[in-house]
Amino acid sequence: MKKFLATLLALCLLLPAGALADGLTLNTASPFADYDFAAQAYVDALAAWEQATGNMVDDASALPDETWMTAVSDGLNRGTLDVVFYPPANFTDDMAAQFVPVSEIAAQYPDLALPVPDSLKMADGNVYALPMRYTFVALYVNADLFESNGVALPTTWQQLLEAVQKFQELGVIPISNALADWPHDLVDCAVLAAGDPADRAADPTQGVPASYARGMDMLRELYDAGAFGADALTVSDGEAERRFVEHEAAMRVSGEWLGSSIPVEQMETTIVLAMPAYGEGAVEGALVGAVTMGCYITRAAWEDDARREAAVSLVQELLTGENAGALSYAFSGRLLDSARTLTQGAPVLARSLMDVAGDGFYTWMGELPDVLTGSASATSVLEAAF
Repeated sequence: MKKFLATLLALCLLLPAGALADGLTLNTASPFADYDFAAQAYVDALAAWEQATGNMVDDASALPDETWMTAVSDGLNRGTLDVVFYPPANFTDDMAAQFVPVSEIAAQYPDLALPVPDSLKMADGNVYALPMRYTFVALYVNADLFESNGVALPTTWQQLLEAVQKFQELGVIPISNALADWPHDLVDCAVLAAGDPADRAADPTQGVPASYARGMDMLRELYDAGAFGADALTVSDGEAERRFVEHEAAMRVSGEWLGSSIPVEQMETTIVLAMPAYGEGAVEGALVGAVTMGCYITRAAWEDDARREAAVSLVQELLTGENAGALSYAFSGRLLDSARTLTQGAPVLARSLMDVAGDGFYTWMGELPDVLTGSASATSVLEAAF
C-alpha cells in the first residue's frame, strides 16, 4: 500500500497544477493558430491562467476557414462553448442571441473596463464584442527625432505645420509618403481629419461630401509647405517607407502593418498618433480603422454561475495588461503603448474610403498629383471621379 501511495503521489506531481484543483473546464474557440503572430502568446496565456486559477481550458484554435466557423456554430448550438474569439465582420445578427451584450457584462462586472465602439453595434442596438484587435491608419512618428531636436509632437494642426517647417530646416523629410505611387492611406486620414466622420456613411455618387475637398485643401497646404520632400511625386512607396524606418524622415502615414516591420530596437522610439483635426466638423482623435477581432462570452456560459465567473476571469486575463498587447499587435514597447492608446481612446472608428467610395476613389488617387500641383482643381477631379 505504501508503495502504491508513493507511486500515486509521484504521478500527481507530474500533472499540471490545475488538474488536481476543484476547478472546471472552459471551452474556447479562437483563430490564433498556425501563422498567427500571437499563437504562442495565446497558448502561454491560457496556461498561465490555468495555473493561477486551477481551472482548465479546452481550446479549439484553427485558421478561421469555413471548417472552423462551422465548428464554432456547432459548439454554440450545443451550448458547449464559453468564450469565443471571432472577427466582428463575420458576426451576424442571428448569432446575437447566443452571446451576452457588453452592457450586460459591464453592469455585473464594472471593473472589466474596456472600450465599446459604436461601430460594433448590431441591429438590436447592442454591442457583443469586447474589442481585442484593431486595424488602423494613422500618423507614425519617429519620436526620438522630435525629442532630440526640441520639436513638439504633432497633436494639433499648428504643431504639425511647425514640425514640417523645423524638419525642413534640418534637412529631414517631414512626412514620407509617395503622392503618386500610393497616396491612398494619406488621403484616407486627411479626409477624416478635415470633416465630419458621418461623411463616411455617404455615397459619393449621390453627392460628394464637403470633407473630400477639404481633405485636398489640407494636403495641398502641407504640399506647399514642403511636407513631403522634393521627390514626393516620383518616389516609390517602398522607398518612402524605408526613409521613415531609417530616420531620413520624421513622420509617415500608414497602417498597423507598418509597426510590425519596424526594427524591434526602434519600437521604443516610434509612436503612432491620430492625424490632427483640420476642418469644420472634424473630431479630434477620430481614426480610420475597425475592430478586427472581438472576444465574446456565450449565453450558455453566462447562465451558469461557475462558468460565468471563470469566463469573465479568463477574458480579463487575456484582454488587459501585458497579454492584451501581446495578442493585439506584432510589435512592442512605446509603439505598442501608443497604438493601444490610439485605438482604445478613439471617439470614432471610421471606415476606409477604399470601402466607401468604390472605383471612384482610385480614379481620384490617379489625379491627386494634379490637384496638389495646382494643374487641376479638387472640385473638378472629384466631380469627374464620382
